[in-house]
Amino acid sequence: MDEIEGFRYRARDVIRSITSVAIKEARLKEIKLEILNSEKLKAYFEENPREAEMLRRVDDIESECLE
Repeated sequence: MDEIEGFRYRARDVIRSITSVAIKEARLKEIKLEILNSEKLKAYFEENPREAEMLRRVDDIESECLE
């Protein structure tokens, strides 16, 4: 029973630590990766490499801020 209580405590702690902002940021990152890896948008990014670079740089800047 003690093992279950310990697990329940940890699960509740994790649930409390997940905020709507964290969910929004994670989803935004997923969408950016989908955009960069999209077959339909590859031609666009080849014609506009600056746009692709800007999406990549935003991810780099955000990850630096989180560290």
